[in-house]
Amino acid sequence: MVTPAAKNTWRVANAANAAVTTAATARTPAAKGGASAVKKTPGASRGDPSAALKAGGKVTPTPSKGLPSDKVHPPARSKPAAGSKPRQPQPPAKRRPASLKGQLKSQIAELQRQKRQFLQRKEEERRRRIREREEERLRRVREAELRRLAAERARKRAAEDRAEVRRIADGLVLDVERRVETEAETGVPYGVRECVESLAARVDARRRAEESAARERAGREERIRAQRRARELARQRQQQQQLAHASVMAQQQQQQLAHAAVMRQRQMMAMMNDGYSPSLMSRPLDPSMPMHTA
Repeated sequence: MVTPAAKNTWRVANAANAAVTTAATARTPAAKGGASAVKKTPGASRGDPSAALKAGGKVTPTPSKGLPSDKVHPPARSKPAAGSKPRQPQPPAKRRPASLKGQLKSQIAELQRQKRQFLQRKEEERRRRIREREEERLRRVREAELRRLAAERARKRAAEDRAEVRRIADGLVLDVERRVETEAETGVPYGVRECVESLAARVDARRRAEESAARERAGREERIRAQRRARELARQRQQQQQLAHASVMAQQQQQQLAHAAVMRQRQMMAMMNDGYSPSLMSRPLDPSMPMHTA
C-alpha cells in the first residue's frame, strides 16, 4: 500500500521532470516557431504539481532538432587545427609486472629459439663436413689420376728411350761395318775421310742457313716496301680527293658570289628605275623585297 508521503514525493519528482522538459523544448526551433512539442495541460503554466499527473502521468518530450547534444560529433582530425595548442607528449604507460606464466612462456620461447639455432648450427656443421669430405675425395681422385698419367708418360718415355738407344746402337754397328768396308776398299783411314766429310757438311749447312736468312730478309724488306708503297698511294689518293673536294667547294662559292653580285646589281637597277634614293640603295638587301627586272 502506497503511503501519502510516497505519493507526494512521486508527484514532486514528476513535476520537476516536466518543468525541465518544458524548459529544454522551449529552446528548440519548433518552440521558437510557436509549435510546442509538449501537450499543454491546464494548470501546468501555473506550476501545479498535479497537473501533469492528471493529464496522463509523466510527460516525455519529442526528440529535439537543435540541441547541441543531438549533433553528430565530427571524426577526430589527423592534423591539429590552426592555432590549436600542440599535443603534449604523454609519458609512457607503466608496464605491468610480468606474471609467472608470462615469464615461463618467454623462457620457453627463448629455449625453443636456442634449440632451433643449435639444430641449425649442427645441420650447417654436418653439411660442411660432408662438403669437405667430398672435396677431399675429389682431390684424392684427381691426384691419383695425375699420378697414373705421370706413370703412363714415364713408361712411354722409357720405351721411347730404349728404342732410341737401340737405334743408336744399330747405327753405331752399321757405321763400324761401313768403316771397315771403306778402309778395305780404298785403303784410306776412315777417320780422315769422316773429318773431311764432316767439315764439308758443316760448310754446306752454314751456306744453306745464310741463303735462307738472306731470302727471309729480302722477303721481309720487300713486304715492308710494298706496305710503304700502299700507304703512300693511299695518302696521295686521299690528298687528290681532298683537293678535288676543295676545288668543287671553291667553284660553288664563286658561283654563289657571282649570283649574289648579279642579283644585287639587278636589285639596284630596279630600285633606281623605281626612284629610290641612293641612301636606300646603300642599305643591305632585303630578301622579302620584290624583284624587278629591267
